[in-house]
Amino acid sequence: MKKLVGTVLCCVLVCSMLFMYGCTKKAASGSGEAGTTAVAEGDVQQPSTGYASDELQQIYLSCNDELYVYADKFGVATSVDELEKAYEGYEYAGDITSISNKAMPSEQLQASHVAVGDKVYTKGKDVIIYEVNDNRVLEMKTAEKQ
Repeated sequence: MKKLVGTVLCCVLVCSMLFMYGCTKKAASGSGEAGTTAVAEGDVQQPSTGYASDELQQIYLSCNDELYVYADKFGVATSVDELEKAYEGYEYAGDITSISNKAMPSEQLQASHVAVGDKVYTKGKDVIIYEVNDNRVLEMKTAEKQ
């Protein structure tokens, strides 16, 4: 019985080592690092976000002749009243009018990866998007010119 248990444990160990070796070899073979999308030489490497590879990989918004990108910060507001209390001084700028997930948004209140009807608020150059269906507030920042 001890011999059988020892043999099974040895097999499990060998299989685990082979599995780990295969995973590390795949990551080092030029297929891209974990959590990134492989791109052509000279292109900027963007983190893998779960969006389709032929789509923009971030949430973008065109507002007041500026392009904004999601700042990786969000809050929660269960109503517009709660939003207005938490983000005092922000003024309603309008609703998202259209979505552009494959090309950079260029029209006023056009965005990517949010929903038509989500609400945009501004306070000077500070911009937030209130995702109505998810009760999330997305803080945006000015996108770097490329």
